[in-house]
Parts: sequence; structure tokens; C-alpha cells
Amino acid sequence: SDRWSGDLIAYNIDIVNNTLGSIAWRASTDIDSRSANSRNIITSNGSSGLAFEWSTLTTAQKNDLRTNSSGSLDNEATGMARLDYIRGERGCESNNTTGTCSYTDSGGGTFTNKSFRPRNSALGDIIHSSPFYVGPPSTRYPDDIETTPYSTFAQAQVSRAGVSYVGSNDGMMHAFDEVGDELFAFVPNLLYSTASGAGMHDLSAPGYLHDYYVDLSVSVADAFINLGAGNSWKSILVGGLRGGGKGLFAMDVTNPSSLASTSGAAGNVLWEFTHSDLGFTYSDIRIARLNNGKWAAIFGNGYNSDPTGDGTSKVFIVYLDGSNLANPILLETGQGNITNNSCNDPASDCNGMSTPAIADLNGDGSIDRIYAGDLHGKLWAFDVSSSNPANWNSAYGTSPAFSPLFSACNGGCTPANRQPITEKPAISRHPTRRDLITEPNLMVFFGTGQYLTINDTGTTDTQAFYGVWDNGSGDADRSSLLSQIISETTTSGSIAVRTVSDNAIDYNSQRGWMFDLPTSGERSVTSPLAFGSLVFFNTVIPSTTTCAAGGYGWLMAVDLFNGGEPDFQPIDVNGDGVFSLADQAGNSNTVGTQTTGIPTESRFIADRRVTATSDGTVLFEKIRPTNPKAPERMSWTNVER
Repeated sequence: SDRWSGDLIAYNIDIVNNTLGSIAWRASTDIDSRSANSRNIITSNGSSGLAFEWSTLTTAQKNDLRTNSSGSLDNEATGMARLDYIRGERGCESNNTTGTCSYTDSGGGTFTNKSFRPRNSALGDIIHSSPFYVGPPSTRYPDDIETTPYSTFAQAQVSRAGVSYVGSNDGMMHAFDEVGDELFAFVPNLLYSTASGAGMHDLSAPGYLHDYYVDLSVSVADAFINLGAGNSWKSILVGGLRGGGKGLFAMDVTNPSSLASTSGAAGNVLWEFTHSDLGFTYSDIRIARLNNGKWAAIFGNGYNSDPTGDGTSKVFIVYLDGSNLANPILLETGQGNITNNSCNDPASDCNGMSTPAIADLNGDGSIDRIYAGDLHGKLWAFDVSSSNPANWNSAYGTSPAFSPLFSACNGGCTPANRQPITEKPAISRHPTRRDLITEPNLMVFFGTGQYLTINDTGTTDTQAFYGVWDNGSGDADRSSLLSQIISETTTSGSIAVRTVSDNAIDYNSQRGWMFDLPTSGERSVTSPLAFGSLVFFNTVIPSTTTCAAGGYGWLMAVDLFNGGEPDFQPIDVNGDGVFSLADQAGNSNTVGTQTTGIPTESRFIADRRVTATSDGTVLFEKIRPTNPKAPERMSWTNVER
């Protein structure tokens, strides 16, 4: 993005030609057409919402907006000008030759200096936050899960207008209606700071380099909770900051019409949350019903936790109604430590938990198991099947010596050999095992590697992709798994593709399968998907040039059962709309296609895998997840919620 401005663009989709169609709308068009004071922008004091207006801000928030690049406080008039700048006023930008820039505060202080950072749009850059579309309720909850049937709520909301929610590095989470008009925007209280190079004031600095603000994708789910007027079904949004900070926020977004006014939107802010053991909130948020009847946000503790934290990886459980904000449930691992209150201290071995996956094993609507990986390469299984939260713990080992389900280490598990897990695992039932003695009989799929900071681009440690069977015992490692081998070749049409070996697996003696990623610097950092009889995942190979945006990756699909070659061609490699010999490499079914930019996490629409890449391309790849010639085979039930 130029000058750190961004956009959210809606396209029509041309399924016939596997391409994007015409642009339906641009969010920046609406924002830039509005006056700063006509936008519906709210903030929070940490516990309740308020208008993002000078008269309603707290003293701490005003002090942030008054802070200049040298760290001292300007007069209130300058703070008022910065607030309007953030709201979209362009008159005080340094390159503005026609607009008005004149502010006077109650003490007689003035600001008339056109010195703020110039922008191409008032909408900031959108980097890691993917838009989340919320339409009419559509979750398949059983009607007896709560005292009021979910179907009653869904029917009452059947005509609910659609809204897209996305975080931006202009300090706001934005909500856009179905034609791209901004419904409201929210500035979390967590972002305010008077520190140099931080806070909302830094957005206007002429020498602004770039900060992250609301950089995490939001999660929205329907939940049966009490927000003060008794239990009822609500649609709850939970968002975070990713690299922008160490905290989360929640809003009630059940009725979009109630969000269209400043007072209405502010009244739907529920809470903000931070904690000493919470790092930068890179973990996506999962929302689910627990076996104690509470609905909760479930997330990993992220990376580089607070200096007063313990440096270990853990999973947080925060009730959506806010009733345990002061004392959240922590699922501990005991893995990691912090020395001298700094993860940067050479003696520290800080850890952090990534995005969890959740599983409902018995289909009653409440989750029973949580899986998550950490920076030390440990894949954890947590048992939350009890109705008593005191019994929720790591499924393996006992405190303080908890055991992971699996350790991903390329050799001995020293810091140098760990394979960090920074993505959400995928889960499915084991395709053949149903024995009681090996419950829960789940397959867990995940890749390894880290791509979080600029220093990560140059790492060349070998990473891998794994399919691990949770058979009721922990402490599995690479020696427990079948190995496959990835190879690179071309089709008859000279298209670069990958193939994989098809070694047979023996689940009587092996705990799953794995293969190393063959290219130097290659890693898997986006969440996989178990779909049909395949597991789909992407890999990235960043440019090794510091600050370069280049790189490429692979879109992969391997057999879920053994990690090997599927017994059918799963990908339409040449894009001709059919699966044929032209998509194969010799006699081998191909399992990977190369991208020209770094791929993001894929989305699946009908029989298409849709993937955006760092060079601006959006790929529409036709796939088939099951063998069309095979008889009805074993169940591949996906138990993930």
C-alpha cells in the first residue's frame, strides 16, 4: 500500500473462467467521500463504549493524541486535530494546499500547522486481517443445546443484513455493509499509548514508518449468553491486535441496525481483555460452548508475553459474558521460561501458543478437546470434556510435567532443532480406527515454520508437514511416523508441479505420517484443511533479501490416510476444467502447484480452492477432494468446530 493507505475490495466471481470478475465496490470510496465528523466511529474506556470524539475521551486517551514525535505533550488543539485526522480529515496533511487546518481549544491554544503525514486514503493498510462476513445465522446447533431453540433465533434473523468486519492499521476495526459503505468503526482502548513510535498519535507523524494496530482477523459466532437481560442467542464478535498489541475486544453484533448510530454502536461494546501471560495476540480466536454450559473465546497466549508473565505457552479461555475477565481459565503446558523480565534476555527461553483447533467428539454442541501448537514445536492436546473446569488440563502428563501429544524437532529437541508451530491444526476422525482403547482416534494435521518478523525471512532450517494420530497417548515424535518424500517435476505441458511418494502406513506400529519440505527456507504457516480424503495446505518460500516483498510458495493436497499420493488426480493443474493425464507428471498424480507470489490461507468455494498471493494475484484452482470412481469409503468426518 502506498503511504500506508489500504482498501477492502469486493469482486464479482467468474466461476466459469476461474477468475475475478468486475469490482463490486471499494471500501475506501465511501470513507473518502465522507466528512470526518459524519463517520460513525467509537472507542472504549476498557469496559464500555464511547464516541471517538474529543469531549468523551478519557484523559489518558487525550494525552496519547496530544503526544508529539519527541514524546512531549502538545496543547489540546493539536490533539483535537490529530483526532480529526484519524477520523479522516485531510486538511492538516502536509501536502494539502486547499483544505482548512484550524483548531482552537478551550484554553486558547491553537493548531494551524499543515504538518501531518499525507495519505492516499483515510482507510489504513489491511495486512493480516481477513474480512469476516456475517449474514443471517447459519450454524447447525442442535435445538436442545440451550433452553431457547437456536432455530427460533435463526428464523427471527433470517433477513439480517450482511456486514463485513475487518481490522486495519489505521487503528480501527471497520464494519462495511453489503454495498461497501462503512457502518461503523471501532478504536480499541488497548491501542492508546504515549510511548514514542506507538499509540494513535503516531499515525499522524510525518516520519511515520509503520505500526500494526488492529491487524488480526475477527471471529464472529452465535452464542447463548446473558448480557444483562437474561440468557438469549446473540452474535458475538471477538477481535485482537496481532502485532499491534497484547489484548482482545468483544462486541455484540446481533443487530446491524443497532450499530448504525454512534450511541448504538458504543452500547454494543462488551469488554476488552489483557493479561500478564498474554503476548502479542497472533492467535485467531475460536468461539465455542463448553461443557460447563458457558460460551467462551478460546485462544493461544501468543508471542513475547508481558515481562511479568512466566514465558510459557498456554491456552486462554475467556467467557463471552465477561464474567471471568479478572480470572480467566488457563490451560498450562509448563514449557518455556523468562529471565530478567525479558524474552530478549539470552537466558530466556520464551514460548507462545498459536491458534487452537477445537473438537466436539460426541456431537452435543459442546467442545471436548483442544489442539494447539507452540513455538517450541510442541503439539498439545487438552481435555475439556468434564463439566468441571477444574478438570480441564493437558490430556497427557500431570502438573507440572505435562506431556505434549507430539514434539516436532528435526533431531534432538534443543532450541536449534525445534520446528515452531505457528498455524492452527486441522482435525478429522481417524479413517479406520474406532477402538475404545485408542480414543479419541483423531488425526491432527499441521505444518511447521515461522514467518512473523523480518528476521524470519532468512531462516533456512528444514520444516515439515505432519499428520499425527491421537490414540490416547502422548509424547510421540518423528521416529513414530511414516516418512514420505516430496519431489519437484513438470507436467507434459511444462508446468512446475510436485509429486509425493506413496509408502504404506501401518497404524499398528506408527502414529501417523510426515514429510520434510524440500526447498531451503520453505515453511507452512497457514492453516491446513482436512477435506474429503485429502489434506490441503500451503507453503511459503520468502525472499531472502531483507525488506523485499518477493517470494513464492506451493499449494498442496496429499492423501489424508498416509500423507502420500492420492489414488486420483486431485488438482486441475492446467486450468482446463477437467482432471486428466495432462495434469499428471508421468504416471504420478500431482499434489502441488507453484505460485508466483507468497500464498495466503486458501478458502474453499464449492470445488474451487481460492488463494490470494502477495503479488496481487487471486488463484481459482479446481479441486476434487475424493475419488469419483471409488465406492463409498470409510468416514472422514471432520469433528472440528
